[in-house]
Amino acid sequence: MVVVPCSEYGNRVKKLDSINLYGDKDQWVWIGGKDSDFSVGVVKRFLRSERDCSNNFVLKWSKQVPKKCSILVWCAEMGRIPTVDVLLKRNCYNGEDMCVLCEDS
Repeated sequence: MVVVPCSEYGNRVKKLDSINLYGDKDQWVWIGGKDSDFSVGVVKRFLRSERDCSNNFVLKWSKQVPKKCSILVWCAEMGRIPTVDVLLKRNCYNGEDMCVLCEDS
């Protein structure tokens, strides 16, 4: 169990109270066309275009989330966390090819 000082608890409650939540439904937004409307024709034109969109991933950073957590999520999304399987793919791992949790290779 983690013991949190009262002042820190109060600060966290204030931060949570300052967040505005809206009752709107979540929605997908298409960024491949001129407007945010999605259609099959727009997707076909997008796929036929010569644009390189491999680096268009946008991670929305939140001020309420600690930076180290945001960076971890960003690294995970980009496949850059140095896990054993990633290190093996990069030929950078000299240890055993074994899961540390179940000890299975």
